[in-house]
Amino acid sequence: MPPRSRTSRPRTAVALTFALTLSLTAVASGAYADVLEPPPFPPPGGITVNEKGEPQGEGNKPVPVKPEVPEVIEPEAPDTPELPAPAEYPAYPQYPSTSSPFGGIGDIVHGALEFGFGFFMPPKPAVKPQIPRTAPPPPLPPQPLPATNWGTVTDNDTPAQADTWSVRVRGANGDAQLTEAHLPALPDAPSSVSGAAKPVELGKAYSFGSLHRLSSRTWMADGSVHAESKLGRVELGLPYLRAAGKPVDVKRLPVRLDLRDAVTTAVGHADRAAEFRTEIKGGSATSFGRELLTFDGPLKPNTSVRIPADTKLPPWGLLTFNEQITTDAQGHPTAGKDGRYAPEPGAGSGYANAAHLTLLFPEALDMTIGHAAVLHRGSGAEDGASASGGDAQ
Repeated sequence: MPPRSRTSRPRTAVALTFALTLSLTAVASGAYADVLEPPPFPPPGGITVNEKGEPQGEGNKPVPVKPEVPEVIEPEAPDTPELPAPAEYPAYPQYPSTSSPFGGIGDIVHGALEFGFGFFMPPKPAVKPQIPRTAPPPPLPPQPLPATNWGTVTDNDTPAQADTWSVRVRGANGDAQLTEAHLPALPDAPSSVSGAAKPVELGKAYSFGSLHRLSSRTWMADGSVHAESKLGRVELGLPYLRAAGKPVDVKRLPVRLDLRDAVTTAVGHADRAAEFRTEIKGGSATSFGRELLTFDGPLKPNTSVRIPADTKLPPWGLLTFNEQITTDAQGHPTAGKDGRYAPEPGAGSGYANAAHLTLLFPEALDMTIGHAAVLHRGSGAEDGASASGGDAQ
């Protein structure tokens, strides 16, 4: 066998390449179609055609189906009665037009003439409005003015007045006086009142004190008005001196007050300042068992005690002995330029208290003991002594 040449290998490669190309061409041209299996027909699921002849089914884009919208049912309008037709008003009468192109000029001319000749015409009398004449209402009966610390001022016409009581308490439950006497006399306050022989208890099962030998009186003498309050013995304890009939321990009482033989007088004059005087033989004041003040004999005017006495603690009460306050003609305290109380040495009106207690604890109240007040306006006062209220034994 002859040896192969160097050119035999390239030739073999070319032949193989040519044969492979022919084989692929034959496959592409269907030469071996009898060996391959055709795809199934019709395709799974079938073929459908729409109105336009377009196939529908697998391998095709689905056609969106329009959703079914339920029919909207509108509510029926309720049956409402028809409104009546509006009333027909009669037509206004039609007047013939009297407008004229010269109407405005005529008005101007007439106005000018009236203005010019008005200087020569007599002035027209002024017409006053006619006010129907009716009888004036009957005068109201005299009403007392609002009560003040002075007391009750009956009116602004009575020149000389006086008010006095043994005890007055003002608080959340109202305003109450015991043995009040007034000049001129009032339905609930005669000119003089005398206490009973027995002590007067300020309460029953729960009592905040007792008063002994008390009296109040008012009178006129020598043109001056007088008021006097007498108390033989005063025992007070707040909130209660006796609870359920038993005495309360002194150490549990926020305030306890004792007075002996207290006499308070006030005199109002027509031509000079009012005079006040308070005499107390002795007394004491304590708070939760601690002594605030103990005295035997008269005290200076407006002697005040702070409650509690310890200045490091906030105050919740004030006790004043021999209180003397000047007032105006309506019973209001005299005031200075700053609006605060300022005594007026020449005032003809005022009041005095043997003791004045103001508390914010255990409840807010204002209490005056042995009160005497006078008011004198300087004229028209007539002497007339009232029945004096003697001390009950």
